[in-house]
Amino acid sequence: MYKRLAISIVIVFLMISCNEEHREIRKLNNLLNQEYKYKIKKVSFIIIIPQSGCHGCISESIKFIRANLNKTSDFFVILSKITDEKYFSFYTGSEIFNNKNVYFDEGNEISRITKMTIYPQIVFIKNGKAKSIMDVSPNERNIWKKLSRDIQKKVRSICH
Repeated sequence: MYKRLAISIVIVFLMISCNEEHREIRKLNNLLNQEYKYKIKKVSFIIIIPQSGCHGCISESIKFIRANLNKTSDFFVILSKITDEKYFSFYTGSEIFNNKNVYFDEGNEISRITKMTIYPQIVFIKNGKAKSIMDVSPNERNIWKKLSRDIQKKVRSICH
């Protein structure tokens, strides 16, 4: 009896969790279609960077962006929770801050929808729609190397 009850409770929690994740993705897709309608169809992922949080994580994401932003049109960047544009411009450098593929989430709508914490996020896109959101915590830092390799492969395939 208790076993069935425990299993039922676990199933209910899983269903609620999955439903919440789908709602988050649905809201994000609505916002992306409103704000970045034409851009979203051309990318594989979006990087969302907060101004403050995990310093090492944000630094790694900025390093990736510096190395790859002008190599490919496979992604764009959204800066969210920016409280001091002058400081953040100094921190990121003008080549990122003023790039045409870097956007500001002025109302912090994206950070609210994605429940942004202290970590940068990657929104993976397929067929012009957000499919998943990843917090890039210290445990996930290898994602930048993987994405760099993927970009290099695409660039090489285009050149050859």
